Amino acid sequence: LREGNSQIGSLQKHLQVISRQDAMQKYGSGVIRVKLELEFPETNEKLKAGANGPNVLIFEMAPLDLMPHSVYMFLEMVHAGLFDGCSFILNAMHVIKAAPLPYDGSSASQKVKAFTKLGLESVAFREYSPDYPHEQYTVGFAADGSPSFYINTQDNSELHVGEPCFAKVVSGFDTVARLEAAPTRNGIFYRRRIGLKKVVIL
Repeated sequence: LREGNSQIGSLQKHLQVISRQDAMQKYGSGVIRVKLELEFPETNEKLKAGANGPNVLIFEMAPLDLMPHSVYMFLEMVHAGLFDGCSFILNAMHVIKAAPLPYDGSSASQKVKAFTKLGLESVAFREYSPDYPHEQYTVGFAADGSPSFYINTQDNSELHVGEPCFAKVVSGFDTVARLEAAPTRNGIFYRRRIGLKKVVIL
């Protein structure tokens, strides 16, 4: 068992080395940021909330030395346009979660298949660095191994220890507040999904 764990550890380290190399080659070694443009549901027939209020988030990726695999996988998903058309689906347990579920009523299975087709349906393992914990406004991958990610709305360092934390919000805190204030059903799922209209690497 110990030998098996050692082999798994070696494989994970190998994946981290490759991910770091590929990320640096494709996206550079400096500060890497991603812009998310959101589309909030219409608040009434005349007013589109997305045109009246904050609707942009900027994520800054964790250092590649700390979280190379998770950062690289997220950037690959963004680069492929996979998050475009997905949505924020819930606000509960001090996280706001986005998932590969469309906000426009289109097929959820097609959206999931798009990730799978490119081999980007999940990180290969649950990468974690104690030097990049789940503090307030950091961003992590969901524990279920899907491409779902979440924003920590408070310090969840102890609660989410061991889960990949790969970015932090550096701009758009007013948008986070708007996400926190959006109406939910049963205090968990949003009454209407909040769209990820466009996600791009800056």
